Amino acid sequence: MTNTLTTPTADMDGDTITATVQDSRGPVAIGKTITQNIGYTPEQFAELVARLLDTLQKTPKAHPLLHNTRAMLEHTRRQLRPLIEYKEMHDLLQQMALSYQVVYYTIYDEEEQLLPVELVHWRIVGGSCFPLLADVRKLCAYAAITSFAIDIADWRLDLLQTHNELENTQSRRDLANFAAALRDVSYVLNTQTSRMNDRLIGCIDTLGLTTLVTLITRVHRELSAGADREQQSEADVRELTTVADRLIALRNEHDRWQQIDNELRREWPGVEVDLHRFQGRWARSLGRKLYTLSDNTVAWAQELLALLRRLDATLTQGERPLVLAAFEECRRAVTRRFMEVDFELRALCGVLKEVGSPLDQLLEQL
Repeated sequence: MTNTLTTPTADMDGDTITATVQDSRGPVAIGKTITQNIGYTPEQFAELVARLLDTLQKTPKAHPLLHNTRAMLEHTRRQLRPLIEYKEMHDLLQQMALSYQVVYYTIYDEEEQLLPVELVHWRIVGGSCFPLLADVRKLCAYAAITSFAIDIADWRLDLLQTHNELENTQSRRDLANFAAALRDVSYVLNTQTSRMNDRLIGCIDTLGLTTLVTLITRVHRELSAGADREQQSEADVRELTTVADRLIALRNEHDRWQQIDNELRREWPGVEVDLHRFQGRWARSLGRKLYTLSDNTVAWAQELLALLRRLDATLTQGERPLVLAAFEECRRAVTRRFMEVDFELRALCGVLKEVGSPLDQLLEQL
C-alpha cells in the first residue's frame, strides 16, 4: 500500500478554488479548478441582500408581511453563526486528520503494525508531531469560542490533555504511551468529524434561506416602485434564489460524499482481513452507491467509473494485493471529489456569513 496523504489547499481568487493532493511524490494538482456558481464576492452578496431588504422596508405593502415573519427572520439570523462555526470546526478537524496521518506513519508500518521501538526515528516523529500539536491547539482554541462550546467541552478538554501526553511521551521517546495518545486523537477524529458534518447539514436545513427567498419573492410581486428599481429587484431575487438552490444542492452532495468517505475508511480493514466478505458487501451496497454517484459525464465521474471497473476486475481475479491497490485508488478519487464539494461549500458559507449585517439592520428597524 502506498501511504497517501490528501492535503487540501485552497487558493481563492475571485470565484475559483484550486485544490491539490499531497502524496509521496509531493503536491499533485487535482486537475480541476472549482468554478463557483455564485458569481460575486461575499461583499457583493451582502450588498445584494441589503438592497433587497431595503426594498422591503421601503415598500408599504411589505410592512405587515415583514412583521408577521419577524420570527422567521430572527431565526435565519440566529442560524447563520452556527452554520459558519460548524463548517469551520469540520475544516479544522479535517486539517488535524491530515497531520495525524503523517505522524501515524512515522510509528506504524504499511501493514498498520506498530514499529519496533528500535526502528522508530524519533527526530522524524518529533518533526511530524509539531504540525499535529499546532492543529490540536488551533482546533481547541476555536472550539472554546463557538456558540456551542459548552456542548463540546468534554472532548475538547480531553483533546487538550492528549496534546500534553503527545508532547511529553514524544520527548521521552515513550513509544507505547505515545501510540496510546495518538489513538485518542484518532477517536476524536472518527467521532467528531462526522458529528460536525451532521450538525452542519442540520443547520443548513433549518437556516430558512429558502423561506427568506420566498418572502422576498412575494413582496416583490407587490412592488409599486419604478421600472428601473423593479428590474433591479427582479435580478436580485433571481440571484438570491440561485444561492438558496445551490446551498441545498451542496448540502445534499456534501452529505453523500461524507458518508461514502466514511464507509470506505471503515471497509479498508475488511479488504485486508476477509476479502470474500468484502466482496459480498461491495456487491450488495457500497459498489452500487459508488456506481450511482459516478453516473455522470463530467471528468471526475468518468475517472471514478474507470477506477470502479478496475476494482471489479481485480475482485474477479481475487488477488489481494491487486484488490488493495485498486480499492485505494477508488478511495483517493472519492476523497478528491469530497474535497472539491467541501471547498465549494466552505466558499458559499463564507458568502452567507455576510447576510448577517443586513438582517440585523432590518430587524432593528422593524
